[in-house]
This record gives sequence, structure tokens and C-alpha cells, in this order.
Amino acid sequence: MKSILVAVDFSDTMASAVDCAVSLADAASAKLWLLHVGPPESDMFGQQLVRKVVEGDVPPELRDPHERLQALESELRMRGLDVDAVLVRGTAVKSILEEARLRDVELIVLGSHGHGAFYRTIVGSVGEGVLRGSTRPVLIVPSPRRTA
Repeated sequence: MKSILVAVDFSDTMASAVDCAVSLADAASAKLWLLHVGPPESDMFGQQLVRKVVEGDVPPELRDPHERLQALESELRMRGLDVDAVLVRGTAVKSILEEARLRDVELIVLGSHGHGAFYRTIVGSVGEGVLRGSTRPVLIVPSPRRTA
């Protein structure tokens, strides 16, 4: 395996997905891509642009995730991993699939939020969308169980 992409959303479930992706990348000596998808940008007519890589000046609403993503990238580099972070604006499913294609990754790793069927019916599921749209293997890492 040459490269792995892990979606980073800074939720409670992210750590498990990143840990799994790091373990796989380390074991396979694979490049690891950290991908955070920010909200889509609208053009002057209100149409949402499909995907835009955020480079250079980071808009204020993306500064916190950008800094957190850079910190995670630095931490993993210090541990000896070949890792690069990418921040894009767009819809999550389309952006994950597009980045996986552009970067020619061999595995996509996602965390599962563990929402039920009602949530998926109303809101949809990024994991489900990526599974349906991907031509690459997708690993869904379950969220840790909370104890009462």
C-alpha cells in the first residue's frame, strides 16, 4: 500500500480513525493524507462551489481547523510518518472522493459517528456516501463506546 487518506473532522470519533490510519500507514510505510473538509464556498450568485483547496490566506472561519490540522500533521511527522495535510472547502462526500482520486490513495479511512437510522434518513451519512461512491477500499472505524 502506497498511500492512505483519513478524513479529519475534529469530532470525538476522529481520534480512533486517525489512530487506525496511522497504524496502517506505519505498518505499510505508506504516505498518509490528512483531509479536513470545510463548508463549501459560495460564488457571487450564491451557487456552492464543488471543491476548493484552501491555500495561502486562510479565511477566518477556517483558521481553527487549519491550525489544528497543521498541529496534527506536525505531531505525526515528529513520529516519523510521511504525512501531508489538506484543507478543502466543499461537500464532504464529493471532496473526500475527489481528493482520494487526485492523490491516488489506496485506502480511505473514516470515523463513524454511530448515529441511528433516523439520523441517516434525515441528515445522510458521509460514510455511506463515500462507500457508495468510492472505487477504492473504505475502512469505517467505529466510535468508541461510551460507558454509562
